[in-house]
Amino acid sequence: MVAGIWVDPDGCDHWIIDDGVEGYMSERLTPDGLPVCSGVAQPNTVVGPFKSGSPIPDLL
Repeated sequence: MVAGIWVDPDGCDHWIIDDGVEGYMSERLTPDGLPVCSGVAQPNTVVGPFKSGSPIPDLL
């Protein structure tokens, strides 16, 4: 499976992955525990192949 990044309304990153059955998300943090707000995309968007690598198709 390959993770993507969802950018929240405040512009901070969250790891996102979908295995075809369930989706998972966690906040992207620095080693100090601070949120990462990289500017990789506009707020409320997802980038990356977060649905790839699973043999189970996502039916939704």
